[in-house]
Amino acid sequence: DTSITGGSFSAQATNAATIDALTIAGSAAVSTSGGDAFGGAGSGSGNYILSSTTAGVRNPGGVKSLSIAGGVTVSATDSSNINADAGSGAIAVATGGSSGSSGDVGAIAVGAAAAENKITKTTTAELRNVNAVNPGMGNVSVTATSNGTIDALTFGVAGALSSSGSLALA
Repeated sequence: DTSITGGSFSAQATNAATIDALTIAGSAAVSTSGGDAFGGAGSGSGNYILSSTTAGVRNPGGVKSLSIAGGVTVSATDSSNINADAGSGAIAVATGGSSGSSGDVGAIAVGAAAAENKITKTTTAELRNVNAVNPGMGNVSVTATSNGTIDALTFGVAGALSSSGSLALA
């Protein structure tokens, strides 16, 4: 909340928040005595970036002077990034049972994966409540750049094997 005098002025703010996440799960079930085999695996990932990047001159108490002989540069950049992978695998094997045994289900396997990735941000470059008083002032550049990337892969795999005519469900 003051006047600024000088040869040149530069204010820069940079945010490069990054999340790298890997979530995996696995399961195996085997029955060799004619019983049932149930296998299940699941993985999930939630990744969130919430950011505010600000560069500038603020004068909340009123308008102040900016007397700069050279140039004025105000720059804010946000390049947040999420790399997230989630996967699971399940296998179930049932062997040794006799076909048609009462209550023999066989082999059941389930694999599932889910991911939620979110980037929420505000990027601001500003000259607020500023009065440029030098008519010979150089270039004035005020820029805000916001680039966000999300790279995500999710997969669920399941396999079931049952002998003797029992159910095999994946």
